[in-house]
Amino acid sequence: MNFVKKHWLTLTLLLLILAALAFFLRKPLGIWLGGWEKTTRGGYFRVVDGKKWDKMPGAGYHIVFQYVLTGPEGDTLVNLAKPCLEQHMMYPMEPRNELEDAMQNGAPGSVVEVLI
Repeated sequence: MNFVKKHWLTLTLLLLILAALAFFLRKPLGIWLGGWEKTTRGGYFRVVDGKKWDKMPGAGYHIVFQYVLTGPEGDTLVNLAKPCLEQHMMYPMEPRNELEDAMQNGAPGSVVEVLI
């Protein structure tokens, strides 16, 4: 207890520095801290419900998806996760953007979050 009383300022500064580092490195460290994984194109995704593909499927698969676009404060910008609003596209063999790249990783019935 005497150590804490003598060095309270040093300990406070050390904690503030560690908090600042964690804040600025949250995206690169997200793989370990939040379950985020990096796609081949550099985007981040995580599987919330379900599982990842063990092996990427070949041609002939379709992706049926719904999505909700939220802002940085958690406010809903676009909500297309309502009944009968499914989007449909062929399984992209060569993804053109980070969203397609992340959607390739979700197995059927999975819920995937994408960090854009």
